[in-house]
Amino acid sequence: MAIYTQDYRKWKGTYRKRPYKILGIIHFGIKRVWSSKWVKICLILGWIPTIFFIVLSILFSPFITALFSEGMNQFYFNFLNLQIIWTILLTATAGSSLISEDIENKSITLYYSSPIEKIDYFLGKFGIIGTFISLVTVLPSTVLYWVLNLVSSTPVRENLWIWGASVLSSFLIIVFLGILILSLSSLTDNSKYVGASFFGLIFGSSVIAGILYEVTNNKWAILISLLENLNIIMEKIFKIALERPIEWYYSFSLILGMTILFGVFSYLRLRKLELSE
Repeated sequence: MAIYTQDYRKWKGTYRKRPYKILGIIHFGIKRVWSSKWVKICLILGWIPTIFFIVLSILFSPFITALFSEGMNQFYFNFLNLQIIWTILLTATAGSSLISEDIENKSITLYYSSPIEKIDYFLGKFGIIGTFISLVTVLPSTVLYWVLNLVSSTPVRENLWIWGASVLSSFLIIVFLGILILSLSSLTDNSKYVGASFFGLIFGSSVIAGILYEVTNNKWAILISLLENLNIIMEKIFKIALERPIEWYYSFSLILGMTILFGVFSYLRLRKLELSE
């Protein structure tokens, strides 16, 4: 039997451009996340309110008038507030294992051994979670807006900004929650800890902020609540005039700063993982 020597050979081929590398990570990640039955359940739950409003609006035309009784902008703002519950569940379910699972099974070493930059890896993972979050934020609000406009006599051109406000608010949710879950996922190889930490930060901050505000009556305690900060920013986007103890730009500055902080932390964490591997 012939024995062939193993030696180094010059690689022949063409490197794929950066967008194709990122899209490859996104494509593989979406297929892997989609295999989870809990992700599918969260997606189904996230579409129930949209289907409910559409069906009733088609069957009972006065129902649309009732929906818009406080204004179209108020209705779509309330709709996104309702969707954020399912968004949090879906983010924890789909995003907690995106990086932690790669750390656990050492597949992150394979990523690092290929010509993929750390930022490409991070953007690919963000693209995965961003895609799933958009399925319960951007897509439902867009479908609901255009279907209700078709079955009602509301002017489209004058109210087109409301659809833009829905998309912009959804983008805010996607970026903040997506980067938050990725930063937590990069800390450990146990996805259950990631999910628990995510729920703790989201809901725990709201509980602590509520208690401190009631006890101290200090308006700055509101800034502790992540959900309340998102709500304040969304109120500004939808042009809803509510009496708030703090201005919207404080919440915006906090959310922007936390997003940048979590993003930088995730990148530095990925670099540290490369050295440890």
